[in-house]
Parts: sequence; C-alpha cells; structure tokens
Amino acid sequence: MYTQIALLFALIFTGIGLCKIGVLNKTVNLGINRMTLYFAFPCMITYKIGTMEVDPSLGHDFLVMTLLSGASFVLFTVIAFCYYRARGMQDRITRCAVLSTIMPNNGFIGYPVALAVYGQPGLLMMIVHGAIAFNVYVFTYGITYIRKEKDPERRFTRTEFVKLIAHLITNPVIISIPAGLLIMYLGIPMDNLFGKYLSAISEMASPLAMIYVGAAIGEREFLSSFKDRDLWEISFVKLIVMPLIMGLIFIWMPISPLLKATLVLGAAFPCATIPVMLGQQEGLDYSQAGRALLLSTLLSVGTLPLVLKIISVLIPV
Repeated sequence: MYTQIALLFALIFTGIGLCKIGVLNKTVNLGINRMTLYFAFPCMITYKIGTMEVDPSLGHDFLVMTLLSGASFVLFTVIAFCYYRARGMQDRITRCAVLSTIMPNNGFIGYPVALAVYGQPGLLMMIVHGAIAFNVYVFTYGITYIRKEKDPERRFTRTEFVKLIAHLITNPVIISIPAGLLIMYLGIPMDNLFGKYLSAISEMASPLAMIYVGAAIGEREFLSSFKDRDLWEISFVKLIVMPLIMGLIFIWMPISPLLKATLVLGAAFPCATIPVMLGQQEGLDYSQAGRALLLSTLLSVGTLPLVLKIISVLIPV
C-alpha cells in the first residue's frame, strides 16, 4: 500500500514539474484529460472486469454491492452538504471541491489495496463500488451538480434529463462496464492481441490521471494546500468522518463481511481525480479540488492503515 501511495506522489510531482518547466500547459492538459477519462479509463474498466474469474456464488453479492454502493454515494453527498452547511463553508468551497469529499480514489489506490487484503473477490467488489456505482453517480448527479456553478438558476428540465440519459448510455466509461461483464461471463479469451492492447492502455490510465492532476496543481502554488484550513477540513471529512459513519451503518446490516468491509474501506480512500477532470472540462475552478487530492492522499498514509486495522478487528473477512 505504501509503495502504491509513494508511486502516486511520484506521478503527481512529475506532473507538477512538467507544468513548471512548460512541457505541460492547459491545452495539453485538456487533451490528457479527455484521453484519460473517455479512452484509458474505459479500457481499464473493461479489462479489469473482463479478466475476473466467474464465481456464481458472487452473483448475489454483486447485485447487493451495486445497490449499497449507490446508496453510499448518496449518503456521502448528504454528509458533505450537512457538514459544510453547518460550518458555513459553502461560499469558500467550489463545487469541484465538494465532489472531492464525496468521491474516493478507488481506482489507483482502492483496487490494489482490495486485491492485497481480500483477494480476487475483494477486487471484484471494489470494482463494483469504484467503477459501476461510482461512474453512474459521477455522470448523472456529479456532472449536473458542478454545471450549476456556472448557472445557479439553471433548471433541470425534461429535455435536460433526456440529454443526460443519452449522454449516460453513450458514455465510454458506462459502456465499458457491460462490455467487461459480457467478456467475463462469456469467457472470451483475453490472452491475445485484443487483451494485451486493453492491458497496455489500462496500465496507462491511472498514471496519466495522476500526472494530469499534478499539472493541474502546478498551475497554482501547490504549497498553499498545507496552509488552507478548508482543505484540512475536506480531508478530515473524507478520511475520518465518511468511513466512521459507513462503519456505524453497515456493521449492523445482514450482508456478508466482505461487502461490509469493502463499503467501509471504499469510504476511507482520499479524494478522487474525477472532480478535477470534470472541473476543467466544464471551465470551472478545479485547483481547490486538485489540492484537496494532494493533501488527503498525503494524510491517508496515516489514516488508511488505521481504518484497515479497525475493519480487521470489527469485520473479520
């Protein structure tokens, strides 16, 4: 886990350095943004799901995990809004930064941690949490929410709803989910040129995203992250409050220990890259979300092992 986090920081600082010396700029970053979000990520999701081993006993858990993961993202939203409203922080925090509190970095950190701790079944459940429920939530509520920052009076009309559904079902990230499931359940071989191609692209996805985030942070003075009280509060809510509340809720539910552990662990990861990427695409101020990612990831070096230890005691898998 520590190696993975260290690699994450190495990639982020690579992006910062390349931005500072002028190799990366806003135009190049936007290209990396779109390539990662709409090509590399879909390839990664298709490959990760497609190469999973089919286990009929996991079918029930798959469905339950999908529903509970979706519910957990709704709950994350409620927690974030209630906390920021109680603290009077709405005017100081951008909508991209609010989404940072809701969305965990499941891909780059979550998948390897789940695989190392819970094996292949844990990885599958984390993919359900971090790819399926997460991306449906991102490209429905998430993108609608940040667009209202540009136009607070904007109404969600029937026409907009139809456009949103059309965008959702044609989104490469969303399409990659049933594509991966189809490959997995039909047993389509992936030890061929097609599989190797998807594997090569999927290995690029997370590093590209981290370099992109580093470049986005490098456009501003990134050391200011450590002086910003709001960013510390975002990190506190993301790393401490979220997993604590998830644990209090799910530990009592009549579901398998693996599902309980994955749901609590999924709440404990630092801020995701998606709010930064969506913010740039929508022409919003995404720098605060990028700095929240940097600070929360640094702090997770201490908080994540603690959460894993508590889970192992209270929810033995």
